[in-house]
Amino acid sequence: MRHYYRLIILSSLLIANKASAWQLFVEGLEWRATESNNWSYVNSETLPHQTIDYNTIDFHYSPGIRVGVTYTSTWDATFLYTHYYTTTNGSTSGLIRPSFIGSVTAQPSAADLYHTAQFSQSINYNIFDLNVGKQFKPAEAWMLHPIAGLMGGWIYQNIHAAYQQPAVSTNEKITNNFVGVGPKAGVDTSIDLYHYHDCQPKLMASFAASYLVGNWVIRDVTDIIPTRQITVTGPSQSMGALALQGSIAFGIDYKKLQVKLAYEIGDWFNQVQFFDNDTGTHDNDLVLQGLTLGLTYNLDK
Repeated sequence: MRHYYRLIILSSLLIANKASAWQLFVEGLEWRATESNNWSYVNSETLPHQTIDYNTIDFHYSPGIRVGVTYTSTWDATFLYTHYYTTTNGSTSGLIRPSFIGSVTAQPSAADLYHTAQFSQSINYNIFDLNVGKQFKPAEAWMLHPIAGLMGGWIYQNIHAAYQQPAVSTNEKITNNFVGVGPKAGVDTSIDLYHYHDCQPKLMASFAASYLVGNWVIRDVTDIIPTRQITVTGPSQSMGALALQGSIAFGIDYKKLQVKLAYEIGDWFNQVQFFDNDTGTHDNDLVLQGLTLGLTYNLDK
């Protein structure tokens, strides 16, 4: 009887070992960040018609990376890390009114506008995901994969703006730093298109929603050349941050490899919390979108 139980245990281990697998993946990102912000406007001050040209904050596409590992058995667990860093800059000349409150406060008078200005901004995006899921097959070629887990990390944004005129010049540095963690839920799905020897083309899509309990640190320090400094601080915002993410992709499985090309979009609600002299406190979204090229390798046990 003892040998019988040993045989059952050994068989169970062999079956579990055979059905389980590890997957390693790396994905290259080519994303673009979008935020609804203006850093200055230029007033022509011509009569009888004036024109006002706003200088917006525009980012270009920049590379990033995502790496991770998945363990698959009856259920599966995935851990992944996404890093994305992007910058933008600009300059202008004319009769300039800054948007940020430190440089506006430094003006000798409302009519004494700046003559030249420069601007730069960086976004440093670092997010960790831990997902647990299970695959279901409503049809032979259709797979559904609901997931639940945790998302956490930090999004640091830094702005540097400089404005010059004969009477006064300013260097302004604004910090919009967010750190948070919270639950995540979503679903992945795929449809097998056809089989051709060892190749399996498929269409894939995913959607997830996260709610991170987070904290923002907002700070604005303006150096007024030559003699003063203005520090503008607001209360640290501690509240929930909603994020929605989705993608649609085409992939090909070949033996232990999978290659995937996806279009991905993520909307971080109310992520931009800094304040300016035109609109007061911001409450704008940070949207990240673009192409993702991924490579997955299966390590069958």
